[in-house]
Formats: sequence, C-alpha cells, structure tokens
Amino acid sequence: MRIVRFLRHVLARDEVARGYPDRAIQVLWNAFGRPAQSRRTAQAVGKRIHRRACRIQDREPLSAYTRFFRNPPQLEVLREAALEMNPGASLRLAVLGCSAGAELYSALWTIRTTRPDLTVSAVGVDISKTCIQAAIDGTYPLSARTVEGIAATTYERLFTPEGDLLRVQDWLREGVSWKIADACSLALRHELGLQDVVLANNYLCHMLDEHAEICLRNAARMVAPDGYLFVWGVDLAIRARVVRAMGLKPVTARIEEIYLADRAAREAWPLKYWGIEPLDKERSDWMVRYATVYRRLGDMGACGVSRMEHAA
Repeated sequence: MRIVRFLRHVLARDEVARGYPDRAIQVLWNAFGRPAQSRRTAQAVGKRIHRRACRIQDREPLSAYTRFFRNPPQLEVLREAALEMNPGASLRLAVLGCSAGAELYSALWTIRTTRPDLTVSAVGVDISKTCIQAAIDGTYPLSARTVEGIAATTYERLFTPEGDLLRVQDWLREGVSWKIADACSLALRHELGLQDVVLANNYLCHMLDEHAEICLRNAARMVAPDGYLFVWGVDLAIRARVVRAMGLKPVTARIEEIYLADRAAREAWPLKYWGIEPLDKERSDWMVRYATVYRRLGDMGACGVSRMEHAA
C-alpha cells in the first residue's frame, strides 16, 4: 500500500511528492550520525545540502518572535565596549528589526547596569506597527517565549511584575524612541544619524540574498567611527563580503561563544536555510567569516586595537 500511495503522489506531482526529495535528503544526512557529520567529507555534503536549501526553501515572513538576552556572549561584548568608553560619555544605540523590544531592552540593561554614568540614547526600528506598539508598551505575559528563562534575581531592576505580566521598568525606558520603518531604507541613516552601536540580529537570514546584502550595507553605513556593528543570522558569504567592502574589522573577543550560542540554528544546518554551518577554524578567513561583531576604525588608525579586539 505504501508503494501504491507513493506512486500515486508521484504521478499526480502533488505537494506530497514535491516533498519527497527533501525527506530523502534528511534521511541521508541523519544516516551519517552526529560523529560522522563532523568529518570533512560529510561537511562537504552538508554544504551542498545547505546551498540547495537556501535556493529552494521559501523564506519565512519576518516574525515577531524575540527573546530577552537571546545571545548572552554577544551582550558581554557590548558590556566590554561600554567599559572602554570615557567617563560621562554619550552612547547612541540603534536596534534594527527590533520586533517587540526585547533585544533593545536587553542591550540597554547591559549597558546601564555596567556604566550608569553614560548618557545613552536608543532607537528601535521595525517595519511592523504591531511590534513597535508592543515595544512601546513594554509588557510581556509570563507565559510568553519572550521572557522564557528570565529570573528576577538574575536581572535585577529589569521588570516590575503586574499580575500575569512583566513590565519593563521606567529607568530603562528613558532615552528610548521607536520608529516604524524599513531597516533597508537608505533614508534611515539621515533620519537617525550615525550610531555608536548598531544591532542587526536575526532578521537578515529571512531575506533573499540580494535584499539582505542591501540591508546589511545600510546598517553598516549607520556605524559611526570607532562604533560597532552587531550582526547575527545572515548568510556568511554576504556578511564577509560586506564588512570587507565597508572597512569593518572583526572583533574576536568571544567569537566562538557568540557564533555557537544558538543551539537551534546549529542543529538546523544543513537542512534549513537559517541553519549555521559548523565553525571551521582551518579557514584562513575564519575570523572575518564567523565573527558577529565588527568595528569601524576611526581615530584608532589601521594598527590600533582595543582591549576587546586583542582578546581571543
């Protein structure tokens, strides 16, 4: 009966039949087993599978999914950047594709608990009016994935409980503005001005390559001299090409921790377009390829390195 059903779907060329190649590829890849999947021969097969996935799979519409402290090692690099700033300095922060605000509030909490003397102005940008309204409201149900894993004892002064909700405290809202806009808009740089820190995480991978590259270049243009670009979740070849063209230097501190922080993305490779390839330190360009934080050199000069960039 299974053979009959199989032939019926193949002859009809229906939706089920169209899924047969992907199912066969999944069975083939899983047959390697975890230890064998790490071998170079299997990795070469995996890269071919992933290229096919990127080519044929429909990109998911940009979702409102977000989570507080989604990539802790990346936030630690942000903390170290804040520690290097002069006393009483001003810091401009832009979060592109901010969704419901969790990433922006997480970044602000990290900076302000580390350097309360800094004057921080922040802007969150998202194309969704619904997301921006949720970010402005700053309240999240206790049952929401947005706040999963968050404990009041871990992140003090982050939330105020209000029944079944958690509300972001007012001291974090100070100096924050929100904007409904396309992160790929070329006008964004002129409207917002240059930023000391630009976060462009977890949305570029859902775009077609050409669109993602335009959007990433736009984000890079917003970074002020000596400023930082944080970008996780994008085709690695596109990211490497753009940061080289824009003259950005990879920050190597916590490079492996940050890249490997998202377990779901690691396990999705090579079968899903949004999966991330295994980190390969034998590549000559591995630091540029796998870094997720980059710096635009300003007064430091081409030979200057910060404490953070010097750390491995």
